[in-house]
Amino acid sequence: MSADVAEILESAQIYRENGIQILPLIKGQKRPTRPTAEFLRRPMQDFAQLFKNGENIGGFAGTKSGNFHGVDIDEPE
Repeated sequence: MSADVAEILESAQIYRENGIQILPLIKGQKRPTRPTAEFLRRPMQDFAQLFKNGENIGGFAGTKSGNFHGVDIDEPE
């Protein structure tokens, strides 16, 4: 496992510990790699295979993640 993948999985674990359901996103995009229903409540050990190609981490908002709301800011400032 590369250092990048280990770092992604560590971040994903922190999100899950805080109640945020996660999903892998296509590298450089904001689209999930698979239908989103496949990721809900999936065990963390399954995610090691899903984040091995540089995928980004996405999080479900709303009731699926304890009413979590996120803000997406794409500006460098």
